[in-house]
Amino acid sequence: MTYANAKLYPIPELGGETGRALYACGFWLRVGFIGASATAVGVMQLFGGETTLVSPIALTLGGAVLAILGWRRSYTAIRRADSAATTTSAEVPARTAARTPAVV
Repeated sequence: MTYANAKLYPIPELGGETGRALYACGFWLRVGFIGASATAVGVMQLFGGETTLVSPIALTLGGAVLAILGWRRSYTAIRRADSAATTTSAEVPARTAARTPAVV
């Protein structure tokens, strides 16, 4: 899977585990939005009264489950990115201090 805009603004901190976690978070947020949209359509069909009750209820419940699943997974992915960024930022000053010559 390649992302055309991934190299547009190269940031070294977003490589590796952090970048993958952020892409996963974006994916799961989109899944949650699709689920929320399906829930809204199902509720509109319920109040519209044009169809039988089985289809709108299934759409509403399925969309709600998909929205909850997507948002929880995106939260988990962003927490993973946050913990990876915290460990990376803790290591960066130590590496830069080792490369900087001592001023006398």
